[in-house]
Parts: sequence; C-alpha cells; structure tokens
Amino acid sequence: MPETTIFYTTKSQDIALFLSQSLGVESFELYINPFPDSEWYVRVPEEAPDTDVIFVHRLFPNQNDSLLQMFFILSEFSARGQRVVLVVPYFPYAKMHKKVMSGEVVTARSITQWLSRTVERIVTLDCHFIKREGAVDMWGAHFFNLSAAETLLNIARDRSEDPCVVSPDEGARYLARGTAQHYTLKKVRGEYKYGGAGFQRYARTEGRLDVEGRDVYVLDDMISTGGTMAKAVSLAREAGANSVVAMATHGLFVRGADKKIIESGADEIIVTNSIISPYSKVDISPLIASYFSGVK
Repeated sequence: MPETTIFYTTKSQDIALFLSQSLGVESFELYINPFPDSEWYVRVPEEAPDTDVIFVHRLFPNQNDSLLQMFFILSEFSARGQRVVLVVPYFPYAKMHKKVMSGEVVTARSITQWLSRTVERIVTLDCHFIKREGAVDMWGAHFFNLSAAETLLNIARDRSEDPCVVSPDEGARYLARGTAQHYTLKKVRGEYKYGGAGFQRYARTEGRLDVEGRDVYVLDDMISTGGTMAKAVSLAREAGANSVVAMATHGLFVRGADKKIIESGADEIIVTNSIISPYSKVDISPLIASYFSGVK
C-alpha cells in the first residue's frame, strides 16, 4: 500500500484505530462541531501530507447530518488534491435505487454520482442496491462491496450442527450462498400508496418452511422497521423450529423493530457494528482491514 493516512469521524473511531494498527498507518480524528444555529463547523487536520487518504465515516444514525459532514470533508480533500478511499460501513438512501413512480428521485444514484467526483473508491458492506460481493462500478463510482454474511453464517455453524438458513426475501438470497439447508421466502408488495411520501405497502410474506425441530437463522442485509424479519421469524416458529435467530449486517431498528422481532418469536438478534446497537455482536473491523491488506 502506498503512503496513506487514515482520517475518521468520532463515531467511526473504533474501526479507524483498528485499521491504523493493523495496517501500520497513521490516523487523525476530524473535528466537527455544531455552531449555535445548528450549521456545522468542520476542520481537517493538515499534519498529514500524504496524497492517499482512507476516510472512515459511519453514516447512520443521523444520516442527513452525517452525509452533509461527509460532503464538506470530501470537498476539502479534493481541494488539497488528495486521493480518497471512502469507507462507509452502511450506505444510506440505498432503498431508493430505482424508480417505481415517475418523477421519483433515485437517491442512491444521486449520492453515488456526487461521490464519484470526489473519491477514488467506496468501500462498504452488503450495500442494499449491489446484492453481490466484490468490485462493482455503478453510476460512475467504483465500489467494493464487502459482505458480513460468511462471518454471520459461521456463528450459525459454530452453534448448531445442522443450521437452517432462511432468506426473508429474494433480495437477501445472495447472503446465504453455499449453505446446505436454505429457504427463500417471497415478499409480496401491495398497492403503491402516495401521501406525504410515496411507498409500496408491504402485504405479506409467502413460502413453505420445512424446519420442524431445526435451528433456524434468518439472514438479511439489514433490519429497518423489522416487518420483513418479524414475519420470517413468525413463519419459522409456526413451522416448528427449535430455535430462531434473527441476523443481519446492518441493524437500524427503526420504530421499535427489535421489540417486534422478539415478540414474533426470535430467541436472539445478532447484527454487526456497522451501526452500533445493543445487538452488535460482530465486529466488522477485521473484515475491512483484510480488504486493505490485500490492496496493492
């Protein structure tokens, strides 16, 4: 790896310091503070002259402010002529990656196109609109999409002699690749409702699960409001599962999603620390470090 400096925001300190130690690279914390009027003051230390920069920044929670802070910081790197690899464990606004109704803004594309002008590469985990691991070029930007799936699946293998993995919808099926016992449920969406915001109503989840007496692990890329995960857990319970664990890379846990999932019959919830929560039982820092260790 060429001479590189790591910069990080306070809420990404754990990942950045692990990378710094693993890679033998110097790291600097960025200074961000709100003015009395809630606008942001941002300072990027100038002690590091290296051309190549790794910028580590968690974008959730408070994703709107976090995105704005990121844009200010990247603008400063760009003004200095520094080449940036951006590490964002969770990529927000990824759900809106295609139009359903005319006139909708594809926010995933908007953010990606802006980033394509300021960063060399975006390193993220189980990005909702990529659906596969590895290097991907989208909307002018170069992504490397890491996956926590194997790390999560290894927990299932360590705990159960014969684990059964359930994908709660077809979009999450790629996470369960290579598993011997695997079921994929189908999420049926309802009519598209338009009010204060446009959204498709979640109607039902379909699929047969032959899991009686089995240890079931429901694996998804993220848990947001928890509706999809809760339904999959409930179906596994109804099918006679011995135990059910809800697993995901990203745990947003919006509107009491964790309570909803537990009440549906989950024995445990396991997510990574891509977003820090009480259920973050998997550290993604080694996974990110292994990626940079292989970069020439």
